[in-house]
Amino acid sequence: MYDKIVRYRLTEYPRECFDPAAAASRYDRSRMTPPNEAQAKLTALLAQALPEEGPYQELLETHTELVPRAHLINGVQWNCVISKFQVGINKTADLAYVTKNTARWRAVLIELEHPEKRLFVGERNLDFHSDTREAIAQVESWRTSVAVDRNAVRNQLRPLVHMGGMFDTNPIDFKYVLVIGRNTHGGYSQEQAHRIARLEAESEIELLTWDSIFRGCGLASDRLNVLSHWNGGFRIKSAQ
Repeated sequence: MYDKIVRYRLTEYPRECFDPAAAASRYDRSRMTPPNEAQAKLTALLAQALPEEGPYQELLETHTELVPRAHLINGVQWNCVISKFQVGINKTADLAYVTKNTARWRAVLIELEHPEKRLFVGERNLDFHSDTREAIAQVESWRTSVAVDRNAVRNQLRPLVHMGGMFDTNPIDFKYVLVIGRNTHGGYSQEQAHRIARLEAESEIELLTWDSIFRGCGLASDRLNVLSHWNGGFRIKSAQ
């Protein structure tokens, strides 16, 4: 139904580069992993308390039902999530996806931080811990890149932000998700919860813990194809 959308030099690209029709043909609901299996693997990984962050991203790319579906409008466009999306020079979102409605597009950029990092200085303290402040600063740098040259970032997403006709010129907004730390003690104080809500209201950064990822898995069981940058467009890193 749709033309290949890997952009610009389509005839020069081999067949494995991203094509929505091909992606749809590979998407098979019968292969979906039951959410409890993905949750079990996340639980086992969290219990290992590995020092590096790479295994956590690898797990989300293997069990994409764990990818947080924040700020969705009408589902994840093309059932695809981008691995290591290049927001700008030396600025990389761990994951990104696009969603849309008739009037606009939305790009959601996700930063994955270590589960052992702390959100607040203390249980009753409203100040974000330095771990969280540094992660917020990193995401804020993406917002700066978008503010300085929105069209350049949009062009990076052009293979996905493309359907033909009026849709291609619809405006795009950007939302951000920061996954960090744990919520093992059962919840934050009302004041801390308000502080997290204020972060989202002021900076469009939704803060989630890895426990939220665990709980949200059962709400978003659809698996996603994983894309990676390639030759000015994207190719399928793993088809699910």
